[in-house]
Amino acid sequence: MEKEKQIWKITPVLTGSFGMVRDDIKYRNGKPENQGYVPSVMFLLETCGHLVVVDTGFGDPSVCAEKLQLSVKRSQSLEDIFKEASVKPKEVEAVIFTHLHWDHAGNAECFTNAQYYCHEKEWNRAENHPEEYPEEWFSWLKKNRDRVHLIQAESAQEIIPGIYIQYIGGHTYGSQMVIVNMEEGYGVITGDVVMTEKNLQEEIPVGLCVNGKECETVFEKIRAWKPVMIYPSHDFKIFDRR
Repeated sequence: MEKEKQIWKITPVLTGSFGMVRDDIKYRNGKPENQGYVPSVMFLLETCGHLVVVDTGFGDPSVCAEKLQLSVKRSQSLEDIFKEASVKPKEVEAVIFTHLHWDHAGNAECFTNAQYYCHEKEWNRAENHPEEYPEEWFSWLKKNRDRVHLIQAESAQEIIPGIYIQYIGGHTYGSQMVIVNMEEGYGVITGDVVMTEKNLQEEIPVGLCVNGKECETVFEKIRAWKPVMIYPSHDFKIFDRR
């Protein structure tokens, strides 16, 4: 008899917003004159008293804004955001990064008892290219390297019962999507290889990428899981699903 799969609940948590983000970043051949704010999202996964987080949003808004010359906003403190979302950082057992960009890997230090997961290709790129992964939001992870688990395979891996990681590349050298077994079926957290619902509906690859061909194949890889829910990384519409 097949072992029963662990069932998880996915809750997107808004950690803030930033802009102005151009359409040519979100969409291949997008118009740079079209600009707007996008959300920075942390995903809370829950089952039977176990907590896992996928991506951790951006860190100190003022530091991010100064470094990147962007408008970076957080309407309330991170502590209040956690409290409102019933996120207890000390109880989070694992943190999974779709990739290590500033708006996905900030606040890692909040989860004092967690183990961390990212793809080996992403970690190596971050270590060797500080111009892409500045110390302001990567230093804590480097200092706590013993808690970081590097995924080497490019095929899907079940790292926690009911939670899978699959390398997709494209947006960064080590981007990966997270597949979660939900009550209704699989939910897919895409990371930045799919930023908006429009990317999905029209199968438009993202504009900001290091490998265009990998971005083109992501839609097929997502469909292979026959997901009941897909969570793009930077679309406010995902909060309507809660």
